[in-house]
Amino acid sequence: MNASDAARPPGSVAAAVDVLAGAVAQAVSGAGRAFRLGEAVGGWADPVVGLGAVRVLGADALAPFLFTGRPPSASDVEVVRAALRVFPAPHREDPGDARVWRCRDWALGEVLAHLGVSEPGSNQAAALNSGGEGGSAGESAWPVWSAAVSRLSMLALPAVGGPVREQVRRRRRDTWRGLARAMLRHDHLSAARLARWLALDAAVSSESLLGAALSHLELFTAPPPRVRLEIALARRLWEGG
Repeated sequence: MNASDAARPPGSVAAAVDVLAGAVAQAVSGAGRAFRLGEAVGGWADPVVGLGAVRVLGADALAPFLFTGRPPSASDVEVVRAALRVFPAPHREDPGDARVWRCRDWALGEVLAHLGVSEPGSNQAAALNSGGEGGSAGESAWPVWSAAVSRLSMLALPAVGGPVREQVRRRRRDTWRGLARAMLRHDHLSAARLARWLALDAAVSSESLLGAALSHLELFTAPPPRVRLEIALARRLWEGG
């Protein structure tokens, strides 16, 4: 995120997501001063726009606290709670979309708990991510599976476990296939998300090509903020963050 991005108040949730994603990516990369979520979304003409951005990024909005070990302030936590109140999880007819929202909220609850913040209903959300939730998707052919798991990159954080992470550990070769396919198709967002999954447990099966893949995404794609955030998280994980 550059100075002009920060100075320009976003007029829509989509624009606000880009601004917040840029701020989080910068914080995760270790640039700039200490990150505060309340400050990152404060001062916008329409506060609801900022809350929408927090809701879209979910657990990723708290990533700087995970990597620095600094606890979120009371105002940071209140921003998250307000976002959940204003934007409850929408009803989705499509099972894949519904699953993404369940996993999104579960990951947020897990990260909050890791940061010492208890939220009501977290056990229920955790139950939604257990048992058969991996189910048939876990046994799909690699193109289908890698596309599905790329949508769940919000689970690729140190504080989050669960069956999806276990699937990725078991199917690392398929994850690599999905990453290569996404890069060939110039689907940079999916590629960065899959690189993030590979980086999460790189110590288990370290691949020298992961650094090259991240460098390619950084240098040759001029990534938009959402992609930049996924790359920043992947690199921080891969470098031992």
